[in-house]
Amino acid sequence: MSTTGDAHPEVVRLTDLVGERLTDAAGAHAGRVVDVVAAVHGEHPLVTALMIRPRRRAVPVRADRTLVAGLGPGALRLTGPLPDGEGERDDEVLLRRDVLDVQVVDTASRRMARVGDVDLALTAEGLRVVAVDVGWRAILRRLGLRRLARRASRDAIDWETLHVAAGRAHALQLRSSSAAVRRLDPDELATLVARLPAASAGDVLHSVEPDRAAAALATLHPDLSADLLEALPPEHARRLAGAMGRRPAGAPAGGERPPRRYWRVLRGHGGRRR
Repeated sequence: MSTTGDAHPEVVRLTDLVGERLTDAAGAHAGRVVDVVAAVHGEHPLVTALMIRPRRRAVPVRADRTLVAGLGPGALRLTGPLPDGEGERDDEVLLRRDVLDVQVVDTASRRMARVGDVDLALTAEGLRVVAVDVGWRAILRRLGLRRLARRASRDAIDWETLHVAAGRAHALQLRSSSAAVRRLDPDELATLVARLPAASAGDVLHSVEPDRAAAALATLHPDLSADLLEALPPEHARRLAGAMGRRPAGAPAGGERPPRRYWRVLRGHGGRRR
């Protein structure tokens, strides 16, 4: 894992930061952290703000990172007044709401997992999102079993190789030029979409070049290819069907014909049966 800034940056866990108390310049209570906001762009995105609840039952407000000193558990303080109700931005994700406990795909190891915690590295530029923890250690820590957690395994996935399987973070990652899925070859892309729900897989296929998406579809079983074609917008599905040709590379060998349903879906999207 590489980060910008210090060679050995201090790591702050998302679950330690959420719930932390903030003080103002006079040392009085100023609120608590309810979420951490990060940019989507970049291999290790920068934390851009904290969502602060000034008092119980109050609506959380956004505090830009420049307004918060002592980033890290136990030392948070505001350097100025909280703004009035500024909301989230189009290119940002809320890590607690959109990433914590969500299923993700490790595109390097080709596996799915659920996020137990998020690692934030304290660098010269500020906090950066560097990894997610999907091991038992994160789960036990959140259950309050810290002594047992110290003996449990930690399993971190570098954010650079991560794809969030659903939700707002999924959509924002697909729009990012640094998204991990854009670096996958057709075989790796096929492995990814085969593990995702059809709607999320359709989003991924729609986000990459048609030739690469078609090559990935062609390696899959015809039934699965048909499911994924149905999940795509008709115009894009027609382009992929045309790029796949009359018979997919993943069709059964030895003269065995693919299921009729595959050809019906393909014809419905502009493909032709040989």
